Amino acid sequence: MKHTVRVAACQMTVVDNPFVNCRTILRAIRSLPRRTDIVCFPETCINTNERRVVDVSVYLKSIAAACRAKRVHAIVGAYERERGRVYNVTYLFDHRGRVLHRYKKVHLWREELHCSKHDLVRLASSPAGTMRFLRIFSAGSRRKRTSFFVHRS
Repeated sequence: MKHTVRVAACQMTVVDNPFVNCRTILRAIRSLPRRTDIVCFPETCINTNERRVVDVSVYLKSIAAACRAKRVHAIVGAYERERGRVYNVTYLFDHRGRVLHRYKKVHLWREELHCSKHDLVRLASSPAGTMRFLRIFSAGSRRKRTSFFVHRS
């Protein structure tokens, strides 16, 4: 039986205010079509300032609750401080609101060189399939993009 994975790519204006960004993310999740499996947001969509890192746990909890209510997977990102180091982190939430995977970006763009690299890459499995994440920077357009691959077996 063939299964279709429905992905929504959310374009949003990310501002230097995590509260406003989270409110935009929550609105987008709530307005998704009913049969959406995965919604993907821009890199560092929660907080954009890697030099002024804030605790994003309260925002992640809100996003988890929205995923659970809408029964959708979500991919969001934020700068995060861990043991005195700053990381560019991508989170994968499942349809129950659990963080299935937390990916610390390995290949940093020159503006992020003061951030820490992380070299542990794992696959994330979910009912939608097995996912692998890759964050890329398009030098021609100077825009960050998220790529992810879903493998259904």
